[in-house]
Amino acid sequence: MFKVFKNKIIFTYLLFVVLLSSGFFILTYNIFKNEITENIKRELISTTQYTKDIIKSENIKDIKKLDDISKLVKDIFNLRVTFIDNNGEVLADSDVKPEDIKKLENHITRPEVKSALEGSPEFSVRSSPTLKNNMMYYAEAINIADKNLIVRTAVEFDYVKNSLNQLRNKILIYFSGVMLLALFIGIYLFITILKPFDRIIYASKEFANGIFSHRILIDFSGEVKKLAETLNSMAESIQRDMREIMNTNAHLKALIDNMKNGICLVDNKLKILSYNRAFLNIFSLTDDIYQRDINSVVLDSGIMHNLDISNSENRFISEEIKINERYYMVDFCPFNAGNKKNTIIFFYDIDEIKKLETVKREFISNISHDLKTPLTVIKTNIETLISNDMDKKTASEFLNVIEKHTERMISLVKDIINLNYLESENIKPEIKEINLKDFITRCYSYIKQLYDEKKIKFINEIPSDLKINADENIMENVFINLMDNAVKFNKEAGYVKCFVQNNQIIFENSGPKIPESEISRIFERFYKVDKSRGETKGTGLGLSIVKHGLMLHNASITASNFESGVRFIINNLH
Repeated sequence: MFKVFKNKIIFTYLLFVVLLSSGFFILTYNIFKNEITENIKRELISTTQYTKDIIKSENIKDIKKLDDISKLVKDIFNLRVTFIDNNGEVLADSDVKPEDIKKLENHITRPEVKSALEGSPEFSVRSSPTLKNNMMYYAEAINIADKNLIVRTAVEFDYVKNSLNQLRNKILIYFSGVMLLALFIGIYLFITILKPFDRIIYASKEFANGIFSHRILIDFSGEVKKLAETLNSMAESIQRDMREIMNTNAHLKALIDNMKNGICLVDNKLKILSYNRAFLNIFSLTDDIYQRDINSVVLDSGIMHNLDISNSENRFISEEIKINERYYMVDFCPFNAGNKKNTIIFFYDIDEIKKLETVKREFISNISHDLKTPLTVIKTNIETLISNDMDKKTASEFLNVIEKHTERMISLVKDIINLNYLESENIKPEIKEINLKDFITRCYSYIKQLYDEKKIKFINEIPSDLKINADENIMENVFINLMDNAVKFNKEAGYVKCFVQNNQIIFENSGPKIPESEISRIFERFYKVDKSRGETKGTGLGLSIVKHGLMLHNASITASNFESGVRFIINNLH
């Protein structure tokens, strides 16, 4: 109501000022406009008369001199002068070259020419076909050489318009100044009186739009000041509460968005209301999927089937589902949000758990196999020794077999203990400086017999001055297992070479290549490329021990094939 009332007062005042100023402006403008127009007409008449006087005074009988007169008058008065005979033919024109006169059309029908011939000169305003602009014309007749001659003068109407425009602008500026002064005075009075209410109303709108940071500037007193202070205090309190809510929401969003598990919220129409980054990654999505139908995003029949059941029966469902070659435990949790039913879908990545279960099963199976075989052989040989009376030589052969398989079990148990030690979280390597070339030579000496048995040549090309910082016991285990693996899976009379290239320690052997599909798995426990276990002696734990020993030194190992064998490459061992 206040705004309507204020606007009515302001509008009435503005209307009064505008109407009054406009009335004075129009009246003044018309007075001066008429005066200027009359001055121009008088100038045309006087110029025409002046031209006639020149013709009479010089007693001109040769019409060829008319062109000179037209140019002369043009130079003096800056008006166009035209001479026309009583037939309407143009004889001379101040604005047209003599050679172009013949090209001009007949002027007998022009209003100013007709009125001059009739003896009642009149003014005419129209467009000039010759000059292509608006002109004001005036013409009178004169007798020369016994012939009627029309003397016509003209001024560009743009000149008249420009004069009027200049006048109008001056008057407009004057009255605009007066009007603006009146407006400023009125506005100042209104602002002074109504300013507090304007600020309060504006602040109320800002608060209604959620902009609680706005404050009312208080430079007034009285009851209105108390009202403004109350509103400011209220806005500050709401702003503080809103800031806390926004911070809480931001923390919650950051928490959800950075969760490893995927989350998706859908409504009862299966439109996506919210999701996190993990959900996008699970389904390899990059675009914004807000308000999209989940059917167009999740192309998995298992998920959609369980979602339909969860919604229709309004119950929690948890299902193991394989998505893009990874296993997820997917929970469907329907809930009511006001009058609407929504569903949260959680995606728990259990792929690593599944892999660990597989590794666990394989580990138990492998260790059972590797223990069962020697135990069976030992048991069989012991039973044979007990039940048969045999000579000392035969008994010794049976005992050798028992000893051999016993050593194999001891080796397996040692490797398991060793691997368990390397995987322990409490282990702290005792780092010291080691000469790498001498250290590898020493490790080789421990298993030299294995190399000699297969006539395999060991080549140590490690620089003699190269040193590393490592735990001596752990690295001894690493290099012995690595060289032991190299000789076991090598050919007769082959070679094993160690060297440094591009800051990498490389063990190269001439053994058979590893299938590319299995290279990534050779460092797993008990994993053997050759599935016929027992053909190659070993526990299947050697390379796993190598891997974990290097990991304790923040180093890593990879394998790759080359033209004549296999390379094991140690990275980041300094």
